[in-house]
Amino acid sequence: MRPAMRPVAAVLATSLPILGILWIFNLPDRLGMVFVTEQYLAVLLGLGVLAALLTRPQPPLPAVFDLLLGVLSLAGWWWLAVNYQDWLLDPVNRGPEKWVPALAALAGLFEATRRHCGLVLTLLGLGFMVYGFLGHFAPGIFEAAYLTPPRYLLYLYNDTNGVPGLVLGVAATQILGFIVFGAVLTAVGGSAAMTDLAMSAMGHRRGGPAKVAILASSLFGTLSGSTVANVMSTGVVTIPMMKKSGWPARHAAAIEAVASNGGQIAPPVMGATAFIIAEFLQISYAEVVLAALIPAAFYYILLYRQVDSYAAAHGLEGAPRETLPKMTTALKGSLPLVLPLAVLMYFLFWLGYSPGKSALYHVSRDEGPAGVRLA
Repeated sequence: MRPAMRPVAAVLATSLPILGILWIFNLPDRLGMVFVTEQYLAVLLGLGVLAALLTRPQPPLPAVFDLLLGVLSLAGWWWLAVNYQDWLLDPVNRGPEKWVPALAALAGLFEATRRHCGLVLTLLGLGFMVYGFLGHFAPGIFEAAYLTPPRYLLYLYNDTNGVPGLVLGVAATQILGFIVFGAVLTAVGGSAAMTDLAMSAMGHRRGGPAKVAILASSLFGTLSGSTVANVMSTGVVTIPMMKKSGWPARHAAAIEAVASNGGQIAPPVMGATAFIIAEFLQISYAEVVLAALIPAAFYYILLYRQVDSYAAAHGLEGAPRETLPKMTTALKGSLPLVLPLAVLMYFLFWLGYSPGKSALYHVSRDEGPAGVRLA
């Protein structure tokens, strides 16, 4: 990142979770303002694209290019936010006041995707977009309905089946709350406490460091639901431990990757797919969590058995008990993490609050369990 852009990027990155939290807490409703969810998503998209372009510059290009493209894209998305309610009443008119901002908004979005997610994903998105424009020329079953370019651009730009649609809506309302929840618990030592508990329970057993990785990843997975966060937090401890105790480097990395990936199905905080499942099936997130309990348990039990069999076949022993944290100390360190999880379970299962609000824990005077709605 260019030094001159760091303060701007920091402000943008900070504003995104703050806006998300205020939306989940229904602040506009409390202030007597009415906004459609797509307006909120357009505001987040504008800020997110600008932040993405500023934090990942392209050295051959001058800084003014990143800033100009980011501001144009932000203006395009914010133009949608300002006019969305009026456009709902005027779907037939597709003049340049609509499709020109759409071009700027989508161009910035694709460029930000290319810089942060790679060329393959960007080309995939562009390929589907081109198919939407030219699909009516395709033969047989691949033939698509013809849409005029302005109509198709606006479909992508402001339709609930386009960019500001279901997946982004779930991410910006429900998943965001759990991201904040996991980040806070990690910042106060949740990862370290879970790793110490796993080491004290499994470190001395056969193939101990690998079993520590499994238990630590499963415990931390209940807090984060993110594979990457799981690897980055527990893996930096467990992978060196496994290699030091005789595990091949590739096996150590594979065990940590598989164990961390299981964190996405470890209730109560699961991966993004769980929220999308709940939204598609029109069921509560709590039902998805309950359905995942047995598969998650089998996932880690079978991984544990596989690791134990490999350790037995190759004579891999655990670490001496005196080098591991004491169980009593580890339990004391992990007890403070029980309360946030208990509060989450109480609001999610007992009171029936929405997932995002349950993760952030907000109780208002005028909104009881029966009045709770998705943000």
